[in-house]
Amino acid sequence: MKLQNTINSSVTMSILQRICCVVLLCFSVNQAMAQQQLWASQYVRWSFEESPTDVWNIDQQVWISKSNASSFWPVQWDWVDNPGVGGYLGLQEQNNGATNVRFSLWNATASKGTKCRKFGGEGVGETCELAIKIDATKFYRYRVWRLETVEDGQWWGGWLIEADAQGNLKEHFIGKIKVPLGYKKIDIHSITNFVEFYGRTISPCDQVPLSVVGFTPPAVNYQGKGVYSGYSTYKGSTKASGNICENGTENNGALVTPFNYNFDFAKGVVLFLGGNKNEHTQSNIPKSPKDMPDN
Repeated sequence: MKLQNTINSSVTMSILQRICCVVLLCFSVNQAMAQQQLWASQYVRWSFEESPTDVWNIDQQVWISKSNASSFWPVQWDWVDNPGVGGYLGLQEQNNGATNVRFSLWNATASKGTKCRKFGGEGVGETCELAIKIDATKFYRYRVWRLETVEDGQWWGGWLIEADAQGNLKEHFIGKIKVPLGYKKIDIHSITNFVEFYGRTISPCDQVPLSVVGFTPPAVNYQGKGVYSGYSTYKGSTKASGNICENGTENNGALVTPFNYNFDFAKGVVLFLGGNKNEHTQSNIPKSPKDMPDN
């Protein structure tokens, strides 16, 4: 899949609240804020040269080179008609080491899937998850797709796609979520990634366990045979504004280092989060997996 673009997106308060809500799906507000390692997160921005006016699909390949408990690696977006409100989809490792993929939409009114439910806290909505064993030797494709429009809302679907050793694709349906009728188009300039460690407080900050993720550039509106109507390129990576971890001796946050990375079929980014500075080297990035087949 030839992915080639990026996003004009800044770190807004709505994004910060959205990241906080990852924790709120599992804990109450008071518990989360009392126990969580604050601001241990980093953002990845993309820029799109083509700007379709109707974005109804996002695809992105992601490689979790090193997983870690209490970590999340999603793609996120806002709706054109309601800036600051949107959703995310991504792989996650829970506090107990169980791994899953999560699909969540804010202000949603209904959901259908194997494991879906409402969430509340800083915002309300619906979330669906599916247990997946993360394999560090392969890419996964995140897929968000607009589904049917009904009288009282708009349905969106979330998938995780992987290839087996023979190159055969397997599509994992995470769930479908209904949002208000106005949420019909994804804002192409809002598409970003973030990585986060949301585990309990660890000090000093260089003791936060290391995770490593590779993001290829997202593309939109799949046309079939590996062709999209919009491609992106890597624009940059920014620490959360409250991430004070610089030398590894501070209390809050985590060390973060992005590396421009050529995956052979696409140029993207590999991002280190947590660990110590000696671990944050390009030589510690293993050879990336092969490109996934198109679907």
